[in-house]
Amino acid sequence: MLAASSIFAAAVSLGQTSCRQMAVLCAAAEKAGSVKDYAAKLGLSKPAVSRAIDALEEDGLARRLPHIDGRQITLAVTSKGARLVSALSHAAEG
Repeated sequence: MLAASSIFAAAVSLGQTSCRQMAVLCAAAEKAGSVKDYAAKLGLSKPAVSRAIDALEEDGLARRLPHIDGRQITLAVTSKGARLVSALSHAAEG
């Protein structure tokens, strides 16, 4: 139960960060990718992933980087986002 309470405490500290946003953030922490990559990996629509990325950027957890071809973006996790993913991962391991 301690791990669950730690995860809950970490989640509460997120404020309005949704489960969908966290899923995108965790996927980005595993491997940088595009909206299309995360949509396929998480079974979400591209617009849903884009909205999640908008919110992650607004919260300072991730940022869009231009892709080589100029038509896509790559999502990079910020240091704040990496700390959050790490804290949640450690809490889950508990």
